[in-house]
Amino acid sequence: MATLNKILAALGAGFRRSFGWWRGKITGARSRGIAAAWAVAGLCVMCMCGSLVLAPFIDSPEGDAQIVETGDIDKAPIAALDSESGDRVEKATATTQAAADEQTGSPSATTRASATARSSATTAPPTATDVPPSPVPATATRVPATATTAPPTQPPATATSVPPTEPPPPPTEPPPPVPGNAYISYIFYDGVVPRVESDEYAVITNDGGSAIDLAGYRLNAGAPGQDFWFPSYVLQPGASCRVYTNEIHGDSCGGSFGVNEAYWNNGGDCGYLYNAAGTQVSDYCY
Repeated sequence: MATLNKILAALGAGFRRSFGWWRGKITGARSRGIAAAWAVAGLCVMCMCGSLVLAPFIDSPEGDAQIVETGDIDKAPIAALDSESGDRVEKATATTQAAADEQTGSPSATTRASATARSSATTAPPTATDVPPSPVPATATRVPATATTAPPTQPPATATSVPPTEPPPPPTEPPPPVPGNAYISYIFYDGVVPRVESDEYAVITNDGGSAIDLAGYRLNAGAPGQDFWFPSYVLQPGASCRVYTNEIHGDSCGGSFGVNEAYWNNGGDCGYLYNAAGTQVSDYCY
């Protein structure tokens, strides 16, 4: 009995150290899953060791078999996996019990129970122990927001009122042309040619807006019979021509008085111009 007490005391000290070590592992675990795994492993080891220690002290083989069958000790598979350690404990227990039997002279019930327990532990098939899965912390996945570009909205078409276009004014008729106006603009009365002064002349000018046909016009040199009758000669607007006393030049009005004497008095005289109807239209005096 003293030997059993020593063994139990040694086992109790071992359990306390093992419990302290497993408690540190559980409290220092990083997650609940790891802590649960350490707790289950510690519980299995403690149950295995307890079954090994109590097996020799069970009175009957039936009780030992009941323990294994009912699974009251859930850690039997772990005891089977750690059979080598169990064998060492059983050998130590058997040695102690053998010494006690030698003193009494007969094998005790404890020795028979230990043998039965070894036989049961050896033949019992290992059973799998379900370890609860460790919870995996959910990780939040951030989905990047996609920017949706809205198509540009076009402004509604606005009706633009177009003012009615006024019809262009009717074309205005051009003003009637300004009629031609022939008049005596100058008289060169003192000719250079001696005695007959055939180079003296009168200048006829048209200051109107239209050409004038001088046909039928008459130029009078200031005395009856001193007349020059114009042939058909068109005088353009702004143009002039000359009527010489007895000469023909490029600027002549189509002829001359054709006399061999001076018609224009050097002391003073007047010239008169009549149209084809015989109406006086101009005069020039010097």
